[in-house]
Amino acid sequence: MTSAPLAAVTGAEGFIGSHLTEALVASGHRVRAMAQYNSFASYGWLETLPTDVLDQVEIVLGDVRDPGSVRGLLEGADCAYHLAALIAIPYSYQAPHSYVDTNVTGTLNVLEAVRALGTPRLVHTSTSETYGTAQTVPITEDHP
Repeated sequence: MTSAPLAAVTGAEGFIGSHLTEALVASGHRVRAMAQYNSFASYGWLETLPTDVLDQVEIVLGDVRDPGSVRGLLEGADCAYHLAALIAIPYSYQAPHSYVDTNVTGTLNVLEAVRALGTPRLVHTSTSETYGTAQTVPITEDHP
C-alpha cells in the first residue's frame, strides 16, 4: 500500500495558504505546513480551519529566510507549494530589505532546497501586487 503524497506549503498561515492547506487535506494529501514563528504561538489563518482538518496537518514553525527551516519542511515532500511572502507593498518602500530577505532570498532558499532534495514538483505563486493598483477587476495579464 502506498501512502498519500506529501505536500509541503510555505506561507500556510496566510489566507490563501490556509485555504490551499485545507484543499490539499480534502484531496487526500498529507500536508506539512510552515507557519512563520512568532512569539504569540499563532498559526495565523490556519487556526480558522475546522479541527478535523487541522488535526491532519503537520504544522512546522519556521521561516523561509532560514535555509535549514526550508530544507526541514521539504524533506520527503512530493510537491512544494511556495506561498510565503511579505505583502502590503506600500510598507516595502519603508523597509525594502525585509521584503527582499523574505520574498527574494526566501524564494531562493525554497528553490535550492527543492533542487538539493530532488523534490519532484514546485508550485510558486505570485500576487496581484505585481500589477500595482488594480485599474480593472479582474486584473488581466496585460494590465498596465
